[in-house]
Amino acid sequence: MRSWRPLIVGLLLLMLGQSQCAVQSSDVRAGTFTVSASTPADWDTGTRVNLHTGAKGVLELVPSASGLSSVGSFSTPAGTADFPFTHLAARWNADTPAGTSLTVEIRARSETGDWTSWTLVYDPQDGGATDGPADLLPSEPGIYGENLLALQDGRQMQARITFASAHPQASPVLHSISLIYIDASQGPTLDTAAPKARPASSLSADGVPAPSIIPRTAWGADESQMDWPPDYSPVRKVVIHHTVTENDEPDPAVTVRAIYYYHAIVRGWGDIGYNYLVDRFGNIYEGRSGGLDVVGGHVYGYNVGSLGIGSLGAFGNTGTSVEPSPAMLDSISALSAWTASRRLFHPLAASQFYDQYSLNLTGHRDYGSTACPGDFLYSDLPSIRAAAWAQLGAHHPAYAAAWGEHTAPERMLAGTTLVVSVAVQNAGTLEWPAGGSNPVRLGYHWYDAAGQSVALPSSGDDRSALPADSPFGAEIAWTGLPLAVPETPGTYRLSWDLVHEGVTWFADQESATLDVSVVVTGIQGHSYLPAVMFGRTEPTPAPDDCSQQIINGGFETDEGWTLNDTPADAYYTSDPVQTGQRALRVGIPPTGQNQFSYSSADQVITIPAGRGRVTLSFWRYPLAAGDGDFHYIMVGDEDGAWHTVFSRRENAGAWLYEELDLSGYSGQTVTLRIGAFNDGSGGVTSLAVDEVSILACP
Repeated sequence: MRSWRPLIVGLLLLMLGQSQCAVQSSDVRAGTFTVSASTPADWDTGTRVNLHTGAKGVLELVPSASGLSSVGSFSTPAGTADFPFTHLAARWNADTPAGTSLTVEIRARSETGDWTSWTLVYDPQDGGATDGPADLLPSEPGIYGENLLALQDGRQMQARITFASAHPQASPVLHSISLIYIDASQGPTLDTAAPKARPASSLSADGVPAPSIIPRTAWGADESQMDWPPDYSPVRKVVIHHTVTENDEPDPAVTVRAIYYYHAIVRGWGDIGYNYLVDRFGNIYEGRSGGLDVVGGHVYGYNVGSLGIGSLGAFGNTGTSVEPSPAMLDSISALSAWTASRRLFHPLAASQFYDQYSLNLTGHRDYGSTACPGDFLYSDLPSIRAAAWAQLGAHHPAYAAAWGEHTAPERMLAGTTLVVSVAVQNAGTLEWPAGGSNPVRLGYHWYDAAGQSVALPSSGDDRSALPADSPFGAEIAWTGLPLAVPETPGTYRLSWDLVHEGVTWFADQESATLDVSVVVTGIQGHSYLPAVMFGRTEPTPAPDDCSQQIINGGFETDEGWTLNDTPADAYYTSDPVQTGQRALRVGIPPTGQNQFSYSSADQVITIPAGRGRVTLSFWRYPLAAGDGDFHYIMVGDEDGAWHTVFSRRENAGAWLYEELDLSGYSGQTVTLRIGAFNDGSGGVTSLAVDEVSILACP
């Protein structure tokens, strides 16, 4: 039994019966022609070769004495649509055991014209799954072909299904085949849509300018059909597709509407899957609703973080394939260049993307078992990448830095050295060399309230090397950077910059700096060397009316301190010990395995208000063999900011006594942190401390 069924928004009806009807959804209307096993006689209306009706009315290969036939075919009768249609798609329900396959082809004709050539329908299961969003599925189960057959004024349709088996006891099984005909002719034409093209809004005015794009309203998107709420992710990859539609269509806007309807309504995605589409004239169409960085549905498993460009036509691996036009290639290059520019990734480079290390500008086939975007277009990808990079070179300066997050606090202690982190991304065309005679390094400058540069001791003029050569788009994150603070309290501007050693500071080439407004306070510490290096030199006795704020400063029990979970955990030790049975050690001992690590222990302390002097005192036993290693003491204030009150790199191998003034923290509950940093190179560093005390005195 044959039946024709309408497509209603969000629902594809496949029930068998004698009724015939069609509905219009906005400017697009559609219907279906189905042959199904629900009535086994349906198969008799078509042409079968080496097939028979099996159990439950399904169609399968004819058994033979030597096993099943290896090949068979079924051609449906010609179905007639209720109205002229512009595009045809296929959906089928089938089982394909291991070693078997089904191939679906479709064709169509106008009321008076000849049949089109048979067009292969691409099975999304060949690539593992549908490319659309996993949580938005059609109301009817089945396999939906990836491509549409386009023609003018279609009225009849037909499908041909080829069965194949490499296993003598197995056969593919066909339950039903449906042809979905779509009329997208009613709506804006390209002539009316193209003049409405406009540049898309950018995140920044810098870089490659946005190409002109025909918005959804101009090509006739029915927004009532958009039922896929947008999600967003920064684009890291551009993926090129071909839509396997007509190559010389007179009005590409019609095909864009048909693809939108097929994705949004028939396949149940709620929107078109491609982020953008490009026609043979070079026109760019806005696809997926939501704007910049919206997640599309074009490459299953890799949609998040990728931008899909659907090239209208067939560009390889089909009987009707043609070479993509120069105008199309130019627009794909421009769209890719703009995307790479605003998201700072190199169109010639490769990077890790989920489970694959892939080029940043790829074809669909690079992520699945598919021929998309066709051999012709795929062979053009190297020239597209080169053209995109050339456009970036024309709009990006050689020296440019895009700064990321940093941990430099807004309040610092005069004369101390902090440990901070800084991130930056190469936004210029110069590849930053990490080595050689003119490496690029990270540096900083201090400026006072009058804008005058503040000179620091040479030991505080730190510049940090790159971990590797860094091309356009490379992201560098430094951790454990020493930052020397000016010795005079006041208000300053800390300005991070990059320097091409022996050539120029980046700021001199108009590259942005990372500026931080900093208040430098007068809480400072000072050191006292013991008179006897290997014996204890007692500090001056404190007045009787001072209050002790530290719990278990001698580390004889486990109370009071939190040993932080770090790559090199702090621990209690019996060697070395200043007094008693135990001390605290942070860092990596001389016999330990060197690694990049922080190691620390904390205690939360409430310092009484109104005290005249608050003194932190402790004994320390420093060991340091690595050039970039150091020991530190930090205070975390009530606002969550960390202040380094002590930072040294020493290899004394002896007990040293220290006192630090913490009076500026009176009336606060703070966290005292004792730590050591190992940079993973050279030797190792550790610090033992004992008799830690905080006395609050009148």
